[in-house]
Amino acid sequence: LGFNRVSIGMQSANESILQMFDRRHDLQTVGAAVDYARRAKFDNVNLDVIFGSPGETMADWQGTVGATLRFSPDHVSMYGLELKGGTSLRGMVDAGELPRPDDDLFADMYEFAAMTLATAGYEQYEISNWCLPGKECQHNLQYWRNLEYLGLGAGAHGFGGGYRYSTIAAPRAYINALRNLSACVTPGAPTPAASKTTLVSEADDLYETIMMGLRLTKEGINHSRFRQRFGRDFLELFAGPADRMSAAGLLTVTTESIGLSQDGRLLSNGVIRAFVDEIRL
Repeated sequence: LGFNRVSIGMQSANESILQMFDRRHDLQTVGAAVDYARRAKFDNVNLDVIFGSPGETMADWQGTVGATLRFSPDHVSMYGLELKGGTSLRGMVDAGELPRPDDDLFADMYEFAAMTLATAGYEQYEISNWCLPGKECQHNLQYWRNLEYLGLGAGAHGFGGGYRYSTIAAPRAYINALRNLSACVTPGAPTPAASKTTLVSEADDLYETIMMGLRLTKEGINHSRFRQRFGRDFLELFAGPADRMSAAGLLTVTTESIGLSQDGRLLSNGVIRAFVDEIRL
């Protein structure tokens, strides 16, 4: 098949933050990885960075954004840290061993990075993703548009024919399953190495289309494609939340699509929740 894109988990330029995440690399390692990727002829190099870490200051974050741009990546994925329950980091914050991230600083960090990346020539096309012109991640766009994709390899996930599936996680068992040429292949299990298949209901399909489509900052949810997929008009189906969120300045509605406004991007979870709570089939 061939591959032309590689993603490198830089996370931060601050060594203290990397140590807090128990990362084994430093900024020099990131630079070497980018250099290796370029020499291997990858023409789309992405850097993943995280903001809003416990104790991270605006100066720390500005340093990370600056370091990211000095590596001249084609694409930048920038995610706000989510302190999930059950993780050691969440436990340390709850116990007062680490400071709890500040929501206002979190928003300021996002806006600073968005402005800095735009000034440097990067286009935002998804809530957490920026790229140089023409360097969008086609793989992830397939996810965000809720379209079909193949899952290849041990532990991979795929979507097709109305089913989501995952493959056997253990590499040796995965290979052995592929050797079983007599195994039955069905629309729900397009590979003999499938370990789990799930039929996607219309409600789930609607939920996923909204949840992922509203994240696409350049295109949003296209009215025509939505109508073709579900046989219904989005603004009629979700008139209540669409009117409320538009009046609050959190949505941009055109004749072609509906998407998050600049202010709506900072409150995306709440906006998306307003729509998915209205799903009634």
